[in-house]
Amino acid sequence: FPVTISPLDNHCRSVVNVYNSFMFREMPDRELGTLAMEPTVEYFLQDADLEGRRLDAVMKDVSTWTSVFGHVWMLLSKPNVNALTMADEMAVGVRPYLSLLTPLVVYDWTYERGANGYYRLTYFKYVEDINDQITTVVEWWEDRIKTTQTDRKKKEVLSESEEVNQLGKIPVIIAYNQRSPVRGIGVSDISDIVTGK
Repeated sequence: FPVTISPLDNHCRSVVNVYNSFMFREMPDRELGTLAMEPTVEYFLQDADLEGRRLDAVMKDVSTWTSVFGHVWMLLSKPNVNALTMADEMAVGVRPYLSLLTPLVVYDWTYERGANGYYRLTYFKYVEDINDQITTVVEWWEDRIKTTQTDRKKKEVLSESEEVNQLGKIPVIIAYNQRSPVRGIGVSDISDIVTGK
């Protein structure tokens, strides 16, 4: 029997790409005010994720993945190297960087309402790294950060370490595509396409 090959258009990708091409037709102009004099700001704008991608490219990815998943989490972090001054940090190349976390790697989170009515993130757990055998999970609280490495094949904990969260808060924000009634869950642009409604 002859084999018939029929090309299939990825309609989900087309919807997301059209929206992003409209949103990022012109790149944003940023007014940094006094931050323009901060030495690490230009480095951050040029390489926001320490993987060589400009902040504009990272934010375009945020737009793409929020369209797909409904939301993403963004973690702004900086390694603690016990430097005494900013000059010491700059000498060893330490500066803030942005990590984009999709719902596929975020395991758990907790919001609590303060006396002023404002909700704040009080707990956040995500997979930082996963390879053939080792999984690294990081948990944030307002006062501490715990990192756990496990061997999935042997089903055992290899190491656990805790450090003080010097910020006193969890440096994570959620970017919604559209909000849902559940805090921490967004609504995808392509949910109707995927479910066939």
